[in-house]
Amino acid sequence: MESLAKVFLREHKFHSCNTTKRVVKEGFGDYAQPNTLIKYDIKIFRSSDLVQVENPAQGSFRLSFAHLEDPEASLPAFHQVLITMRLNEEGFISIPAGFHQENDEPWEDLIYKIRITTFEHFDLSLPNQWKFLREHKIGPTKCLKKRVISEGIGKCPNINTLVTYYYTIYKPDGCELEPYTNKSHILPKIPPSDTHLAIYYALMTMREGEDCLVHAPEGYFKYRYKSDLWFSIQLLYISEMNNALYPQKVPYLRECELGCGVIKRVIQEGEGDVIFNANKAWIEIEGWLEDSYQFQKKKEEVISFVKEGKIYPVGQSMLMKTMRKGEVSFIVCPPGTHMYEDNLEKETLWLKFTLKEYLEILPETKNKTLEEKLQACHQIKNIANRLFRSNIRSEAKSLYNTINSSLVLRANQFETLDQVIKNKYIEIKEPVLGNLALVHLLDAEESKDKDFIEKNLKKVFEFCGLALEINAKNSKVLFRRGKAYEIKGQLNEAREDIVKALEIEPKDWKCREFLRELDKKIKGETEKQKNVLRKVFIKENWEKQAKEDEERMIKIKQEEEDKEEDEQEQNIMQWLNQLQTKGVNLNSVDAVNLLMSETGGVDNS
Repeated sequence: MESLAKVFLREHKFHSCNTTKRVVKEGFGDYAQPNTLIKYDIKIFRSSDLVQVENPAQGSFRLSFAHLEDPEASLPAFHQVLITMRLNEEGFISIPAGFHQENDEPWEDLIYKIRITTFEHFDLSLPNQWKFLREHKIGPTKCLKKRVISEGIGKCPNINTLVTYYYTIYKPDGCELEPYTNKSHILPKIPPSDTHLAIYYALMTMREGEDCLVHAPEGYFKYRYKSDLWFSIQLLYISEMNNALYPQKVPYLRECELGCGVIKRVIQEGEGDVIFNANKAWIEIEGWLEDSYQFQKKKEEVISFVKEGKIYPVGQSMLMKTMRKGEVSFIVCPPGTHMYEDNLEKETLWLKFTLKEYLEILPETKNKTLEEKLQACHQIKNIANRLFRSNIRSEAKSLYNTINSSLVLRANQFETLDQVIKNKYIEIKEPVLGNLALVHLLDAEESKDKDFIEKNLKKVFEFCGLALEINAKNSKVLFRRGKAYEIKGQLNEAREDIVKALEIEPKDWKCREFLRELDKKIKGETEKQKNVLRKVFIKENWEKQAKEDEERMIKIKQEEEDKEEDEQEQNIMQWLNQLQTKGVNLNSVDAVNLLMSETGGVDNS
C-alpha cells in the first residue's frame, strides 16, 4: 500500500480542505453528472502507521445539482474529491484530521484508497418514478411510504446518536419545495419542533450510507401545504455519543421521597440552613429522560416565592423547600408533577437543580427605633454581602440602598447619639456606602454606554464622599474613587487618592500596582502633550518661516522691479544724450515713444 501511494500518475490538491488526491489508475468516460448515484470500493488507513481502519468495503453517494453549484460549501472533503473521479478510476486521497468525517479516528490523518465501480443515473422529473430497491411503511401510524434507493450498512441509529444527512423536498410534480440541505444533530426520543416529522421517522429506520425517498401526507412536514410531499434523504454518518448522560445512573449521596411520587437524589450537599423563609432563589436547571435525551439545556432561573399569581410545578415547589445553598440534586418527576409540554406531558422527567443563591424575607425597617433599624440593617447587610459575593449585584445594590435610606439621620442627630449607637451606626453605614460605590464602579467599568458610565461614576463620587466624611482614612474607598477618576480621565486626581490610600495601607499591593499603571499613563499623557506642543511649535515656526519667506520674496520682487525701472531710466537718459549730441531736443516722454517705436514697441500713431 505504501509503495502504491508513492507511485502515481498525477496529483491534485484541494486547498479549501487541505486534501490531496493521487491517481494510480485513470478512469474512462465522463465525470458524474447531477442525478447520478456514485458507487465505489473503499479502504481507509491511518496515515501515521498505515494500519487499516474498520469501515465498510463499499459506499455510495448521490450527486445533485446543488453539489456541483458550490462543492466547497455543500460537501465534506471526501465527497469533494469523489465527484472529480471517473468510472473505474483508482486513487489515494489524503485527508488531515479536522477535514474528514471518520468519528472513530477524529485526531488521525487518514488515507483513503478508492475505486469508482458504477455510475447509476436516475430521473428526478417525477419522484414517484424514481427507481428503488424496496418499499415499506414507517411512522407511528404507518402512513409514511419509504422507498430505499440504495442500501446502507450497519444498524439503525439509537436515540441520542449524532446523525449527519442530506435532504431535499419535492412537490408531486418534481419541483423543489426545499432545496438540498445538509444537517447534523442528535437524534432525540421526541421529535424536535424544527425537524420535519417525515425526516425524523425516516432517520429512525435508516442505516449509514442509505439513500431513500419518503412519501409524506399532510401533517408530517412543517409547511402549510395541503398536497403530499416527497423527501429525498441520504444518511451519511451515524456517530455514538460518548458523553451521553443517563440520569438514573448518576452516583448520589442520599435519596428521599418528597410526595406525589416525586423522588429527590442529592448529588452534592449544600451549606447553611434549609431555605424555609425565602423571598427569591437563583437556580440552574437541566433536564433528561432516562434514555439520556436532554430536553432541557442548562439555564439560569430566578424563582420568586412571594410573587402573586405565579404557579410553580409541584415537584419544583417540593424540592425548593428542602434545599440549601450550593446543593445539587436530581428530582424524578412523574407526569402531573412538572409543567413541560411538547410531547413531554406523559413522560417521567429527571430534573437537575443547583441552588446557587437565595434571598431571605427581609426584616422590616419602617416605623422602628434607630436601634431596631440598626439591628435589621445589620442582617440585611450580611445578606447583601453574600449576594454580592455570588455575583448577584443588582439585588445586592438594592439591599445596600435599602440600608442607606433606612439610616438617614436628621441634622445634628448623630452628635446626640449614645457612643454605642454611634459605633454601630458607623459599623454599618460606612461599609454600605463603600459597597454602593463599588457596585456602581463595577457597573461603569463593564458598560460601553457613555451616559450610563457617567451616571454611575457620579454615584461613585457621591458615595465615596459620604463614606470619607465618616472615615477619611478608609483606604478602600480612596482606591475606588481613584479608579473612578481614572475612568473619567482625571489621572492626577486618581493618583492623589491612591497615594493617600498607600499612606494608610503601605502594603496594599492593589494600590501599588494601580499607582504604577497611573504613573505610566500620566507619563504617556505627558509625552502626548509634549508631542502636541512640539507639533504646534513646529507649525508655528513653519508659519513664521513661511511668512518671512513670503516677505523676503516680496522684497526681492520689489528690488527687481526697482532695478528694472532704474535700468529703463538709464536707457532713456542714454538715448536722450545721444539725441542731444545729434542736435535733436526731445523731452523724456517723446524720447520714450521714439525708443519704443524703434524697438518694435506699441504703435501709438
